[in-house]
Parts: sequence; C-alpha cells; structure tokens
Amino acid sequence: MRFGLSFFNKFLKSYSHLKDKKIIITGGTSGIGLSLVEHLLSLNAKLVILSSRISNAELIKKQLLNKYKNAYIDLIEYNQASYESIDNAAEFIKRNHPDYYAVIFNAGVLNSNKNKLTKEGYPFTVGVNYLGTRRFIDKLKEDVDEEKIFVIQGSLIASLKLNKNDD
Repeated sequence: MRFGLSFFNKFLKSYSHLKDKKIIITGGTSGIGLSLVEHLLSLNAKLVILSSRISNAELIKKQLLNKYKNAYIDLIEYNQASYESIDNAAEFIKRNHPDYYAVIFNAGVLNSNKNKLTKEGYPFTVGVNYLGTRRFIDKLKEDVDEEKIFVIQGSLIASLKLNKNDD
C-alpha cells in the first residue's frame, strides 16, 4: 500500500486541536524532533523545548521565530543522562508550565561505547533512553491531578515491557 503526499497532509492537518496547547518536547532541536517542532508550530501549538545544548537551542529558537512570527517557544536546559538535570527540569515545568497538554519524549542516544555511563553509573544508552525517560515521567506525574499525554518516540523504549498500570 502506498500513501501519497495528500494522505499525509490530510493526516497532519487532523491535529488542528493542538492550537494553543502547550507541548513539551525533548530532543526538539535536530532530526525528527526538529521536524516535529516545526509541524507543531505550524499548528499554532505552544512549545517548551528541552535541550542539552542550550546555546544551539537558542539559535534554533531564533530561526524558528523568524519563520513562525507569533510562535511561543520556551527553552529549558535538560540532560537526560543526569538525574539532577531531569529533576531540575521537571520542577521548572511544574512551576512555570503546569498547564502543559502533552510531553513528547524524542531525545535519545545510541552509544556503542559499552564503558560510557550516565552520572548515576548506568550504561549510557539504557540510562538515557529508558531510565532518564522514566524518571522524567515519574517526576512530572507527581502532584498532577489531571490527565496529561506522554508520547515516547524511540526504538529502545518501544521494546521494553511496562507494568500493566503504566500509562
């Protein structure tokens, strides 16, 4: 089965309900994440982008604001390989962006260096892609009394079995 461009345009436009919704995204300054950011901005979503390279994120933000004149973009420094950074970002979001609609977990790594570890001593790829994501979700869900959407985009996370009660 082949899908033409018109199918994808129709599919993407079906997300018009995201207008003015605040969406948090990790890894939104390059690759798939940046493409997703641009699409969400085209739908007039408000974005909070988490990035480990904040100076690069500032440049990307400037470029995006030139293209999307009325866009709302906030940046938060975030390192998914550091629990301290994850905790700080989650607390910042709870204080400054409690009205977020969804979180998209796009940041991830594939590291072939088996000796590289996170700050907490976990193998880097698993520590970032799974444990970092899980910690961030747990921190964001603390004290939340309304439903939020969590989207996890990544091949490693998709292969892991979660508990029956995990959303």
